[in-house]
Amino acid sequence: MFKTSFSSARLSLASLTSLSLFAVACGSASGTNESTAAANEDVRSSLYSCQVDDDCVAIPAVGCCPDGSDVAVNKHKVSAYESSHVCTHQPQFCPNHIVLETRVAQCDNATKKCAMIQPGDIHCGGFIRNAHQCTTGYACDFQGHVPDVGGVCAKSCVQIAMCMTTAHFDHTVCACVPN
Repeated sequence: MFKTSFSSARLSLASLTSLSLFAVACGSASGTNESTAAANEDVRSSLYSCQVDDDCVAIPAVGCCPDGSDVAVNKHKVSAYESSHVCTHQPQFCPNHIVLETRVAQCDNATKKCAMIQPGDIHCGGFIRNAHQCTTGYACDFQGHVPDVGGVCAKSCVQIAMCMTTAHFDHTVCACVPN
């Protein structure tokens, strides 16, 4: 019986202690911490801000387990981004994989933030402010689009193969395909 009362008292004391720590933490979150959090969010937001594609650059994503992924940041904020993360969990088990990054950095015209995008998803050309350009190996395809509005980036290839009479060269897959 003594054992049960003692463990109940210890449980109650632990509950009260954690509850009071929670109250202290919640009480200190207002005021100064809210303004600090807002300032940190402004700094974090400025890491990705842009007006044109040239403002953005793709760099390795920071983290405790680098995996080959890139992130798009403002080219003037690279060092601020790189110092924005410090690993505190040492040693750490990391996944055993590497990402083959194929995306490129570009300025999203709607959000004015740098973003990573697949080359085939780029809306290119057109008479707009910050008209995106295709990356190496891709060309702007206006087929089915009005050139004033722009097109989409498609793989560009050089026809290096002579196709048989039963096939033709398809530039979208860069290969001979059956007729």
